[in-house]
Formats: sequence, structure tokens, C-alpha cells
Amino acid sequence: MRLDEIDRALEDTPGFKVVGELTLTESGVDPIGLRQLNLDLMDAAVPGINNVTRHIRPYTFMAWAWWRASKYSQRRGMTPETMHDLVARYEAMYAMSHSMMGSPFRGEITVRKYLNAAPGTDELTFSGPNWERYKKERTSFMAPTEYGPSIKALRFLKPDEGMFGWAEEALPAIEAIDAIVSDALPARFLEIEPPTVKLTELEAFAEALPVDDPTVAEIDVFRHLFYEVGSSKRAWKEVRRRKATIDLLRAILVQDGPLDISGVRRALVRNGSVLSSDGDVTEMRKSAMMLCHLQVRQLQRLATESLMMWVETFLSESKNRCRGIDEIVAHAHNSCRSSDLDYTGSRSVGDYMARVQASAPETGWPAAASLPGTDVVDMIDGLQQAQSTDLTLIPGLVARSIAIVRAVTKEFLGEPLPDGVLNSIEGRPDRMPMGLMTRRIDTLAHRPLISLWKEVIERWVIGQHVHWSAVRGGDGKKRLRISLEGDGWMLVRKQPSGGFAPTPDRLWTLFALGTACGIFQTSGEWEFDVA
Repeated sequence: MRLDEIDRALEDTPGFKVVGELTLTESGVDPIGLRQLNLDLMDAAVPGINNVTRHIRPYTFMAWAWWRASKYSQRRGMTPETMHDLVARYEAMYAMSHSMMGSPFRGEITVRKYLNAAPGTDELTFSGPNWERYKKERTSFMAPTEYGPSIKALRFLKPDEGMFGWAEEALPAIEAIDAIVSDALPARFLEIEPPTVKLTELEAFAEALPVDDPTVAEIDVFRHLFYEVGSSKRAWKEVRRRKATIDLLRAILVQDGPLDISGVRRALVRNGSVLSSDGDVTEMRKSAMMLCHLQVRQLQRLATESLMMWVETFLSESKNRCRGIDEIVAHAHNSCRSSDLDYTGSRSVGDYMARVQASAPETGWPAAASLPGTDVVDMIDGLQQAQSTDLTLIPGLVARSIAIVRAVTKEFLGEPLPDGVLNSIEGRPDRMPMGLMTRRIDTLAHRPLISLWKEVIERWVIGQHVHWSAVRGGDGKKRLRISLEGDGWMLVRKQPSGGFAPTPDRLWTLFALGTACGIFQTSGEWEFDVA
């Protein structure tokens, strides 16, 4: 029984009762509350896409679906509900056909669960109870976690009184798809009346319209709405920002390419001068600054969450015994001393920070954060590997990560940011921005090294985690992982966290879409270059 059910039962009939075990759904993908600032940076630097938008065709397919359904909008009985039903049918047929051909979309389980042929037949009707349940549970291209926000952001579809209109610029691509669909499917499949179809008839849909093989018209339209329209002085700011970011990546590849994603991220960390004049250099530099901050912020977040995993694991080893903060801090300090020579040789927190900051005097910061020993990308990879192979390495990696983040932040701290650059250095103080982190570290400059762990574990990990668990606790889900019991801390879940990864930064999907529409090109080794 849930807590509210227990309360009602006791009010109705007071007295002792035997109740079932209290069950709470465990949740908490962002246990320390650092994720949102990373997402804000992605929205600011790479607007209009997300981490699943890798193909061009879903954009034009959904625009075609609404365009095709609109052909029946003047028919008797055609309402917004029937329009939505018709569009859902077109998409369901498309999803079912790809599932049958062995190239399923996300959400295939729902497709297979509800879009089944009637018993003893090979026929399916797009009406009835199963169809209604499918529409409620399906994973649509228009879902917030799928292509939906991007389809609207790129203006392929425009909300219109509960329905959608399509961009006039998209018409050549829409008409190209319509010609293909009209040849592949019987006309009755597209009519208002729900058809009964043979499943084998749907295979032609995926064969004729594979999701990863756009027509020339689709490529041209997508490149225009995704990139070229950003050249117009009348373009909205998100479109101009996306074009500036793409131009920045093209400039990096002209100078240093071909590069894989890790190489691109290292180049972004350097935040150097944009040498190419192919684009608005002022706007490109703004994108460069935000993407530099994003790479460093990724390290800050992953280091903090990795340390939380380390704390949870340490607590889990005590077999229901509380561990005081001093015990946890001492264990982290000793682990770090055995894995980081700079840490071992330092007398104070400030001494250690200075050693790391001075390790690259020729390049300076933030460029040093792309070099061996202080490489942000390598540090992120090392933290992820340590989570699965050797947890004892985590404190040493965390200490060095903090020093790297601080060194980069020092280069931007106190300097006014250009208009249009998200302030990730000072913004959202409840999300531990890099400026706040740096100032807290600097207050410890003359203190012993163990003070670093007192600050980081007690305030950044435990304090932030307890705060955000309480703030988000109104939905009844179990977010708390560690809790204060008596004079120490205990793990309140059966197992420690399974591991953390950096927030996907949209670069891969940006390159995927850019390659699909001819802005970039790629090799078999997944190295990217200008097309």
C-alpha cells in the first residue's frame, strides 16, 4: 500500500492493521542536481536538435503526414481528433514496416504489443481497443524525447490550434515523399476510413522509404532549414546560433581535420582564435566559448558524480554500520595520496591547485585542458573507466579534475561575457557553477589537503544530493541514496549507484545530421571533415 492509501484506511477504520510492504519507485538520474546547467549550455550553443536526432527523413515524414492528412480536412466529420488519428496511422504503418524489416525504431515493444494481426489471419485494422491503447503508449517521432522538439524548432511543422501546419520551404521534400508513398502503398491505406491491411503489404513501405536514405529534395530542404537559413539577417537567434556553431566546427576541421569526436572536443576546449572567415566570426567565437565551457563543465559534473558513487560504495562496505564524515574524508585523502604525485608532494590545497595550474606554462589555459596530463577528454574517459574497473583511482582523478576545472575557470572568472553567451560560470548558483566551485576551493588555499575532501564530500556530494532529493521528493519517488543515521552516514539503497556518464553533448547528432545533408563528410573510422 502507498502512504496515502494507509492514511485513508486508518481514517475509515482506526486500529492496528496488517499492510503490505511499502514500495517506492527508485529514481534520480541527476542525484546532485548538476545536469540542468549542462543542458542549458547545449540549448544555448547547439539549439534545435537533441541527442536522438540523427536522420533527416523523420523531419520530412512528419511534415508529409500532416500535409497528407490535411487533404481530407474539408471532408464531413473531419475533426482535429480524426486528423491526429490519421497522422498516427501513417506513422504506425511506417514504424511497423521497419520493425518487420529488421530495422526497428525506438518503441518497437509497443508496436509489437498492439499492432498484431487478428488471430488466424495476416490482417490488421487500425481501429478498436488495441489501436487506442497503442496511440496512448507509442513512441512517436513527435515525442519530447524524440524528434518532436527539433521538428518544430527547424520549422518543418508549426503548431496551429491543436494541429500542425508545415513549412512552405519543405514542400519539395514533402512532394518527393508523397510520390514514393503513393507508388508503394495502396491508396486506401491513406484514406480516412481505417483500413484492414495485410502485414506483408506494409513491408513495401520500409523498402521504398528507408529512414536512413533521404531523397535529394529532402537533403536540400533540410540543409536549408538546418543551416543555410541562418545566413539571413531576419533569421531568429537560435537559427543564427546553430549556423555559427556549424561554421565553427567547419573552421576547426579545415584547420585540424579530419577529427573524431574526441578530437573535436579537445579543439573546443582550446577556445582558440577562429581562423576561418567563412561565417560570422563574432558569433562563431561566442559558440566557441560556450562549447569550451561545456566540455569543462562535463568534467566537473562527472567528477562529482563519480565521487558520489565512490562514497556510496564505501558506505556499502560497512554492513549497516554508520560511517562518520571524518572517516570518509580520511579514506578519500589517503586514496588520493597513493595515486597522484602532485597531490602527494603538496603541502596545502592551494599548493596542489597551483601545481596543476602551472603544469602547462607555454600554452596557458584553457588550451592546457587539451594536453596530456590535464586533458579534459582523457579525464572523463578515466573517470568512466575507474567506475567499472578500479574505484580506488576515483579520488585521485576527482582531485585532478577539480584542479583542471578551477584552472580553466580562472581564465574567465570576473570577465564580462559577450552578449548571447550563457553565463555558465556564475549562472544557476544552486547547480554548483564553476565560478562558485572555484571560489570555494580558493577559500581553502592555506588549509591542509584533507580540507579539500571535507568540502567536496560534505557540501558538493552529500549536501547537494540531500538538497535535491528533498526538493524533488514531492512525486513519491525514492531519490535519496545516502542518509544521516545517528553520528554517521549510511547507504539507504540495496546497492550503490551503477555508474555515471557525461551528459551527451549533441555533437555526434550534429555531425550525423550535417553529414546527411552534405555539410560534413565522414570516414569509416568515424572521423569528420568538411564536405
